[in-house]
Amino acid sequence: HYLTILTAEHPLVIVLDDVQWADMATFQLLSYLTSRAQYHTPDSATAPFYILLYRADEIDENHPLRDLAAPFSDLSHLQEIHLKRLDEKAVQQLVANSTGAPPDTAFTDQLYQHTEGNPFFIVQTLLSLIQEGKVKKSGEHWQVTVAVDDLTLPQSVRMLIERRLVHLSPACRTTLMTAATLGRQFSSVLLCKACNLTEDVVAQHVDDAIQLQILAPLSTPKKLAQQSELARYTV
Repeated sequence: HYLTILTAEHPLVIVLDDVQWADMATFQLLSYLTSRAQYHTPDSATAPFYILLYRADEIDENHPLRDLAAPFSDLSHLQEIHLKRLDEKAVQQLVANSTGAPPDTAFTDQLYQHTEGNPFFIVQTLLSLIQEGKVKKSGEHWQVTVAVDDLTLPQSVRMLIERRLVHLSPACRTTLMTAATLGRQFSSVLLCKACNLTEDVVAQHVDDAIQLQILAPLSTPKKLAQQSELARYTV
């Protein structure tokens, strides 16, 4: 009853970050707490307000978070908010806040192209570039001293992407390695020929990659796209 007493005195917000990594015991505790909260009565205002933060590309259909959220989805007590990636202007602002200096537009354009607006990737890549001397301060601006193609992913970012790829079978990863050589956009027909595999086998590999948000279907039939250049280089 501890949380009930707290919420009776004033609103209580509980924020849990990186829920995609939580263990089963944590989900069991959350399930117990939320099931005892009075969300279904006129006293729902005294129930805690939970904010769970997670990376959507690490939550598959069998993740325990799905079971935790299901009862609240049915009762309209759950709101899911998908955060969009940063655009070029927002990347400039993030770099300015991180470095304490106005960034060079050409530099932030390159950084945006390399990270595709993912805030975590931006900060980690920026720190890595500065430590490696690939980004230097010139006057009042920060400038990259190497070509975008020569930029390498910091280990923290690479490990994050590899955690997604580990869910794929070795055969699927081999298919994705071939797909990575075909460019940002390609056809499934070309991928079948390049892998020397049947359409059914490639289709299964593509479906698995789409589920993990590594590939994305395009409006044109049998056309696919890499969701991220970062994943493409990591594969």
